[in-house]
Amino acid sequence: MKTTWKKRCTAGFLAVLLGCSSLLAGGSSAFAAPLEQTDVKEETQAEDITIEQGETFDPASDFTGITVKDGEKVSLVLSADKEGKLFDADRPGRYDCIYQVQKPSGDTYEITRKIIVKEAGKEGESPQKEKKQKKEIKSGEEDAEPDGANIDTSALKEEEGVLFSVVPSSMEQAREKASLVQGERIVYPSDLGSYSTCYFYVNERIAYCLESNLQSPPSSDYVAEIYESNLNLQKVLYYGYGGPGDLTGEYLKNYSNDIKYVLTHLAASYCYGGEEVAFVGCTQDGLKRYGVMEYINYLCGQEAPPSAAISLSSTNETAFLEGDVQKTKNITLNGDHRNYITLSLPEGVTYHDTAGKEQKGDSIKIYGGTTFYFTAEKTVHGTWNSGDLGGQVGAQWKTLVVSTGSGNQDVGYGDFYEEPSAKVSFSIQWMDISWIEVIKEDAKSSVKLAGAVFGIYRDQACTDLILEMPPTDEKGATKAELTKTQDTVYIKEITAPKGYKLNTTAYNVNLEVAKTQTLTVKNEEQKGKIIIRKQGEKLTGVSGEAGNLQFTLYQCCICRGKV
Repeated sequence: MKTTWKKRCTAGFLAVLLGCSSLLAGGSSAFAAPLEQTDVKEETQAEDITIEQGETFDPASDFTGITVKDGEKVSLVLSADKEGKLFDADRPGRYDCIYQVQKPSGDTYEITRKIIVKEAGKEGESPQKEKKQKKEIKSGEEDAEPDGANIDTSALKEEEGVLFSVVPSSMEQAREKASLVQGERIVYPSDLGSYSTCYFYVNERIAYCLESNLQSPPSSDYVAEIYESNLNLQKVLYYGYGGPGDLTGEYLKNYSNDIKYVLTHLAASYCYGGEEVAFVGCTQDGLKRYGVMEYINYLCGQEAPPSAAISLSSTNETAFLEGDVQKTKNITLNGDHRNYITLSLPEGVTYHDTAGKEQKGDSIKIYGGTTFYFTAEKTVHGTWNSGDLGGQVGAQWKTLVVSTGSGNQDVGYGDFYEEPSAKVSFSIQWMDISWIEVIKEDAKSSVKLAGAVFGIYRDQACTDLILEMPPTDEKGATKAELTKTQDTVYIKEITAPKGYKLNTTAYNVNLEVAKTQTLTVKNEEQKGKIIIRKQGEKLTGVSGEAGNLQFTLYQCCICRGKV
């Protein structure tokens, strides 16, 4: 994992540029578009440079050929070829180098020059091949930096724009600034192999080198990109050492934290780059002795980290009557089975799920994948709005990769991101049920009368019947239930009690939800005037008033026998 201090400085400098440059036009691929020269008046002159492949040259610090006026300050903005690939002295090609010149007044302008890397002769080994061989040797040590080695980035301005990226095209566009810190070096156990790694931290979260066959990157500020397409890497970073779902306390309970970190580093590197990348410096016996593949399979065999996204199959329901209760249709909470919402139940409302669980009152946890419904007493009415119900997981665990460039390893870590779809809400429209009770009485004696039938009408003329009430009972009472669709309804007698006149009055009733309105209706007894005419032994006629009267004349002192 050797590197020179100059290369480390270059890597750090270019990494800062990743977050600052807006010079490249956008695009969704992994590499930015070719550089274009800025049409400005060049006051400071810059000559093109030609170097041999493999020659040491740092465009960020070597300003050979650039004539600077007194008081002016030059700093590199970006150096890349037409394909958007960063400058690499080991890769032949033509590189556009853009520099920012700051005048003493503080004004700035840009100049451009070309750096041409000529392909080296083919006699002996090429510098590129020699470099690759050096990377594969990996002594596990790094050259110390000379005292005072630093890079002046004070002239850079942070601007909005497309960030230059050298990470795989499978990565998503979401990015964040990444402060990478290289921590303590860990030497592999001798019976595992002859190699080493370092503790890494990104934004104070534990991180892992993902390419064991390359150099360790220096501490610096970089740009991290969300890497969605590698589920196994996401599992390793979640369930491995230091992750939020760390399983090493049980699975690797006999190992120290350093060995747990090393084994998780191997697992992360394996999932990212494969066996040839991950197991550099390890022996086959060592891999078996430490059960590396078993550990990798164990981590990759776990279910995906909990997902924060949740949704409801329905967010608006209208209750209906089923028997003596109101009921809703089924609703499903779509989401991870480990995620749940907590719902407070209103008075009179009961929760049911399709697994048979039910609860009335208090609060209940509803887990992802649960199908449920509600019932309520008939007196429950109006609209129930649940309000925002946040999932317990809340944020989504994502994999991020820091591409450090300059032949250094990519570094992976995980972090939680706010999930826009991590909240749900719903509303239930309960039925507005009212009741009407009618009491039937004799107009004079207030005796309760059975057998009267009333209709409930929408209009005062009593032509639009809503429903017919049951006949009054022996207590003279009848009661009907109806859904309140208007404030006032009208009551009118359809059938009078036996022996009583029909009451033709229409009575208005003002409905109130969840309440009973009582109405007393009186009836007059049916009476008539009878005149009997008799001549001799013969009844000659009977007449009456006040209704259709039927009479039966029984034997009396005058008449012997039934007439």
